[in-house]
Amino acid sequence: MPNFSTVWDPSTGLTPKTIHLKYDPVNATNNQWIADINADGAYTVTATVIIDNGVTLEVGNGRTVRFGGQFVCESTEQIFVPEVVTISSVDYYYYGNVYGLRRVRPEWFGAKGDGNATTPTNDSAAFNRAVAALLNTDNFNTRGDALTFELPSRAYYLESELVFPLTAYGKFVLSGSGRSVGGSRLYFKNLSTPMARGVHIKPTSPAVPAEFALKDVMIANLGGCDIPLQIGETGTNYFSSPDYSTVDNVTVEGVIHEGARLPACVEVVNMRHMRWTGLHVITGVGSALRLKAYGVDDSNLRYVADQVFTNTVLENSYAENSIGLEMIASNYAGITGIHMYSTVIYHGKTGLKMTADTNGSIAETFQHYLQIEGSASDNQGTSMHVQCLGSNSHITSTKLTSPWINARTGPNALLFQQNAGYIDGIWIDNADFRDIQKTCARFEGCSGIHITSPNLKNCGYDNGDPAPQAFLFDGSQHFNVTGVTTNNGNIGQYEHVVQVNGLYTDWFNIQITDSNPSVSYVDIDSSNVGVRRLIITPDDATLRSAHLVLGDLPGSASGERLVQVGATDSAGTGYRTVRVPN
Repeated sequence: MPNFSTVWDPSTGLTPKTIHLKYDPVNATNNQWIADINADGAYTVTATVIIDNGVTLEVGNGRTVRFGGQFVCESTEQIFVPEVVTISSVDYYYYGNVYGLRRVRPEWFGAKGDGNATTPTNDSAAFNRAVAALLNTDNFNTRGDALTFELPSRAYYLESELVFPLTAYGKFVLSGSGRSVGGSRLYFKNLSTPMARGVHIKPTSPAVPAEFALKDVMIANLGGCDIPLQIGETGTNYFSSPDYSTVDNVTVEGVIHEGARLPACVEVVNMRHMRWTGLHVITGVGSALRLKAYGVDDSNLRYVADQVFTNTVLENSYAENSIGLEMIASNYAGITGIHMYSTVIYHGKTGLKMTADTNGSIAETFQHYLQIEGSASDNQGTSMHVQCLGSNSHITSTKLTSPWINARTGPNALLFQQNAGYIDGIWIDNADFRDIQKTCARFEGCSGIHITSPNLKNCGYDNGDPAPQAFLFDGSQHFNVTGVTTNNGNIGQYEHVVQVNGLYTDWFNIQITDSNPSVSYVDIDSSNVGVRRLIITPDDATLRSAHLVLGDLPGSASGERLVQVGATDSAGTGYRTVRVPN
């Protein structure tokens, strides 16, 4: 085999600008180069190196080759081969170190990409060698071009965690050839003891200013890990890049495996400045997508911030504790600036869940054209659950624009619970509620609630009986409900459009209108003076500026519309009726 020292040897002054290892179709041994230059076995090649298909380079035991110049190769087969040592008729394979590459393919280091075979090859070791060749400290801060890990259109079978450690300023790209069945696929094997993660993009020190791009790949959990894709981590290490990292056209599948927790299919931890396009997550348990902010202490705050999602699809089952999209902040950490455009959430025991735990905060979350699809078979599910659980926790400025909330049979389609913290500033504009059997939205102890132009269709059918109310304010204050409309008059299955319990406020504004004034909100005799359209309990004499606008509701025989204020006993007494003139 030819020795690499015949084309590169600084000790003899042999340092050409370009080295071209050409394929020899006649003599195969001329295609098998060996890297053996000096005694210590470590050297740097600063020339541009071009390697033809079919050429290999042996970097054996104790050898280190660092490529400091451009490396040009389009092969999808192995280039860097091990040294083979035969002892007592047994072959042993020893790989040396390859560093400094700005672009790698796992095949160059021995990956087979036969993940769909009956007995596939474990490509984990080859992937780890490729990562080491690409993501070493010297590669950062040297040149402005990105460090690219390329995945051809193959299925790779992996039995260990695939970690991409980012160390300093620079850009890392994990680029596939498509996320379809015939594209680039990473399969994590079904292990008896699943590993914590599949793919992990990881900061290696505090405030790492690196950015990355992940695109055109499928990550599939075949029972081999708990979190198929994790970006960031808890603790002292985190990303602080001022530039945007991106995830484009990525599919992540999380398959249930025996004994698995699968807390999340995709988990983003303490990560700022990201743009997501075309993310598709399919799982059967846990959270499809989790945004997690977790701090260290009050002097080491952490955030998940400035995340923009476009055309996201999250699919889950109805397994207990299954969630489509989860946001959780705790321990001196916050989530802020989350923008989601055209998100579709299929099923999940809870479609969207937001939790601020002790010393955690969630603020400025915006859902534009959110679609949460439930099912009639979902017996207790909630489309959206927002809650404060611990002391000094708060959630502010939650905004939903034109959401589509479909098919929920649980007690509340939307549920906001202040509990030990506080929730303030809720905007729900132009919501479309479809086939909600019970309450559309319930607010417990919240303030600053604005519901504008909700449309209700086929709602309020609670096993054939009218549901109590569409919107329930329980111990909440400062709220507006305006422009309630109905599609085909089907809002009428509710006993009340709005119910208020334990009112603690000095102002509220409720307007119930309909685009079709000839259709009543409930199927009743409008001449019945006992009919209640709005119920407020208990009677609060401290109300100072209550403003009720009831729109086109049918009036009583005396030409008045009715509002019940106060609780009622079994005899129907104990409350007072407010008559609002037409």
